[in-house]
Amino acid sequence: MRRSSHSVLLAGALTLVLAAPASAAGATTVEMRTLSYAPSLVTFPAPGRAVRWKNVTSPNRLHGVISSLPDSFGSSLLSSGGTYRFTFTAAGSFTYICSIHDVMLGRIEVAPVVEVIDEGSGPRLRITLGTVRLDPSSGYRWSVFLRGPSDAGLRWARWAQRPVIEIPVAEPGAWTVMVRVRHRATGTLSSDSPSVTVTVPT
Repeated sequence: MRRSSHSVLLAGALTLVLAAPASAAGATTVEMRTLSYAPSLVTFPAPGRAVRWKNVTSPNRLHGVISSLPDSFGSSLLSSGGTYRFTFTAAGSFTYICSIHDVMLGRIEVAPVVEVIDEGSGPRLRITLGTVRLDPSSGYRWSVFLRGPSDAGLRWARWAQRPVIEIPVAEPGAWTVMVRVRHRATGTLSSDSPSVTVTVPT
């Protein structure tokens, strides 16, 4: 785990599976330079945020974007001035590479949104994993991990394909959530999402 966000309420992806139209405004731009992406790391606090890659090389050099996950996001080769846009609708950490320059590496980190709720039946964590459901035919699902006040480390909690889930918690204190996206057929995983820590009151 790389980082934690502490709060009681914290307001994370794949072309065929998790894609959504990206708006013209609000996208984070990643420049495709001679042999690097800049920035090489983009972190979002919630799913549904867009990235726009732009080839800015001069003189012209072709670049592309290929996800490490099967059947995921990816561009054609782009000439200087060319752009590619993708909206990350799922929590996870998604690595990618240039299809012809393997020294060019990038990563998009998307945090889940975690809220503590109690409607009279005991506290639960309401976890927003994405903005759309994972289609069962895609072979993708989320793997959700928790760490409670008495846990030494993160433990697997459940699989999910729905974008919002609820998990009962019996113990007050700090609870940490981290998720990955898993391709069931190949076992390929996204990297760990940013972790989110919330406090369950006594």
